[in-house]
Amino acid sequence: MPEASKRSESRSVPITAATSATIGHCPRSRVYLSPVVRLRMAQLLLPAAAAQKWSLDEIASHLGVNRDHLLRLFRKQGVPSPMRQLRKLVLAALIPRLMQGCESVEELAQEAGYADASSLRRAFRRAYGKPPSAIRLGSDSD
Repeated sequence: MPEASKRSESRSVPITAATSATIGHCPRSRVYLSPVVRLRMAQLLLPAAAAQKWSLDEIASHLGVNRDHLLRLFRKQGVPSPMRQLRKLVLAALIPRLMQGCESVEELAQEAGYADASSLRRAFRRAYGKPPSAIRLGSDSD
């Protein structure tokens, strides 16, 4: 009986800055986190994941869950998928560079991980309703 109570106590560790830092890069952590907390941690991790071009498996690993569980967290909370959010972050990071006009769309597409410039153009149209050339020309004030 005392061991059972120890086990249940170990599942409810309070989240502090120290435990949060430990969990941040501890695959398969034994600390129980609610789905909402894990989702928030995932959303906080996404900008770094976009900058470092992590895969979905790498993001899940940093959160101590598997890929399917990560996708389920997002779906159950009704928020856009992590990959959709990553794509949006990558595209948003390209806007200032497009406005500078120093690099071609082809170069930006390759650097952002798109197969070619047409893939990047399609993604921009889907996300912003206009092609990268419209942003390059400064017509993004619509």
